[in-house]
Amino acid sequence: MDFIAIDFETANQKHDSPCSLGITIVKENCIEKSVSILINPEDEFSHINSLIHKITADDVVNAPTFPMVWDEIKHLFVKYPVVAHNVPFDKSVLEKVCKKYKIELPEILYFCTLELSRQNYPNLDRHTLDSLCEYFEISLNNHHECCCDSLACAELMIMMLENNDCDVFANTLNASYHKNSDNKKGWNNFGVKPIYKQSNTTYSECESIQFKNKKFVITGEFEDYTREEIIDIIESNGGISKNTVTKSTNYLIVGMQDINVLAHSDEVKSNKIIKAEALQAQGSNIKIISLETLLNCIEKELEECHDWTENEVLEIISNIINPQFLETSSLFIKKSQAKEWNFNTYNSIMISLESNSYRLNCANNFLFARINATCERPYMSFNKKFENLFKENNINYKLNKNDFFLKVSFSIFREPCLNVLPDIFNKIFIDSFNFASFGCCGHYIECSNSKSCVHPDIIYASCACMYKKHLDDGRIFYGKNKSI
Repeated sequence: MDFIAIDFETANQKHDSPCSLGITIVKENCIEKSVSILINPEDEFSHINSLIHKITADDVVNAPTFPMVWDEIKHLFVKYPVVAHNVPFDKSVLEKVCKKYKIELPEILYFCTLELSRQNYPNLDRHTLDSLCEYFEISLNNHHECCCDSLACAELMIMMLENNDCDVFANTLNASYHKNSDNKKGWNNFGVKPIYKQSNTTYSECESIQFKNKKFVITGEFEDYTREEIIDIIESNGGISKNTVTKSTNYLIVGMQDINVLAHSDEVKSNKIIKAEALQAQGSNIKIISLETLLNCIEKELEECHDWTENEVLEIISNIINPQFLETSSLFIKKSQAKEWNFNTYNSIMISLESNSYRLNCANNFLFARINATCERPYMSFNKKFENLFKENNINYKLNKNDFFLKVSFSIFREPCLNVLPDIFNKIFIDSFNFASFGCCGHYIECSNSKSCVHPDIIYASCACMYKKHLDDGRIFYGKNKSI
């Protein structure tokens, strides 16, 4: 089969703001070419969208606008059927951006790999593109990079076309610009046009949302985001996406309800909403929220964090680090030596050690963390050897496959993460040095009797003294307080 697989990324919630397009050309079930095209959306970028696809306004400032791109690619949409993973989204983007620029669309035949996978592999737990690629061992090295996604979508389509047990042509969404543009669910209702209404449920008051290890469930349809995108937002912030409402559910995100498929159509409530309301009545702390509330809470947090300068972050860290450590050391910002600054350039937070008789053979400056306060989502990055520190304390971080540094957002300086930062930062601080270890300095009786290290250089002792580590863990081998 000949076809093109496409994937759009948008600058914000509006579907007429494509900022990137991936196209993969397939002929006779063989991939011929795959390209990625940056597009200037002539619109603002949302923090949320940039968080998903990593594209910012700076990346597209010199990129062509959609009419310029369309002149180069429109022949593909005339010649080939179009395949996408979640056709209603990509179809809507194409239609709305064409409407924005008064471009007439040809009639297009669409195939949706999301729906085809649901029909042909109903026993799979999830049918998101990344889940299917993992299950079928299809390469997806950079999810949400549109060329990578369109290529994976094409390979998924080819796999189903070549599988005699798969029925690819049972349902097709034959759509031109004027047809079915209001059908958010594509062919899900098998020809029955959905009727969407706002649920009559009572929404919970929610000024902030905790994500780390919290369980989220989604019900209904959403105008500007696909379920896959909402799941990505949840999981990229440390949350857990679930399919059913249970006693352990923390948040239910409610979209528009199709009354044609509701058992409680008079109340405009899905079974998930009914279950969540029943749990609330029993005293459960589950919160029923809208997608708008979820996004507003994230945007608010990002905007607050985005206003922090490097020096302000440095001051916060200095107030977290053990004051004894900073009696003979200090933190400072080391500027990047890069000739041209871009949003991937970082500066460094360094530790400067004062010289004394215990530190004669060591360097004066040590790396504590990297910092970038100017990118779309400001972050600090730490050596990946500290990964367990963040994991054990439920701090959300990002560590790509081949990276040596893990990234954490400035949002860690907010509750509840702030409570565990002293332990994390002090351990990172001490582990930044390379002093040779020793058993004890000879003051072990005095240290044991006082239950604390009496060494005059607390940094040196914290790094190198083996007996201090026993004291800190409550293991005392000598003196009046002997416990071992």
